[in-house]
Amino acid sequence: MELIMNAKPAKRRNDVRQTDFERTFLKINRLSDRRMVYVSKKTYEKLIKYVSVISDRKLGMVGYVDNIVAHHIDSYTPAINDMYESRIGCKVFKN
Repeated sequence: MELIMNAKPAKRRNDVRQTDFERTFLKINRLSDRRMVYVSKKTYEKLIKYVSVISDRKLGMVGYVDNIVAHHIDSYTPAINDMYESRIGCKVFKN
């Protein structure tokens, strides 16, 4: 059996995932019109440990959470619209 020493597909996939993660969740966004949202103490303690470190102190927790929620809405707009429409009779988000 011959081993291929130069193949590193796992690292390559991780690099792509990391770049995608950074592009999606670590982008700097200026929030001029903010609203308050609460997270559990457990979640807060997890976030506070890594957000400023992985963003090189360029992104605060508020911006990071905003990126997560925006991505969630973008990813699940069809499902959210379907559930909303079945209860209210119209879509909550325009396509």
